Amino acid sequence: MEPNADAEVPILLWKLEAQDERFLDRYEGFPKYYRKEGIILKLNGESVEAMVYIMNGDRPLESPTAEYYDIIEQGYKENGLDMSYLETALAEVIQSENLEMEEQMQMRWEM
Repeated sequence: MEPNADAEVPILLWKLEAQDERFLDRYEGFPKYYRKEGIILKLNGESVEAMVYIMNGDRPLESPTAEYYDIIEQGYKENGLDMSYLETALAEVIQSENLEMEEQMQMRWEM
């Protein structure tokens, strides 16, 4: 996926202890699946440094497992985030998977 300057995504900013970061590293598959990058955010008018996990490589979109989606959905709800972002992301992944499947089926028919 290409970066999109016009896109938005809600975020939560957490202060992590080293032990918490190690746990998250394992949970997020760092460094195999994700890398960590530092970013600068504006928080209450001040610049703060933060770390984000970014997926490695050029992986195709895949639907999350039901368990993973439920965890993310719970986080959105508990923190008052706009659910439309999560719902739109899931719809886009499903649409992408459907298009890929249709293309594969079309290629088989052409053989």
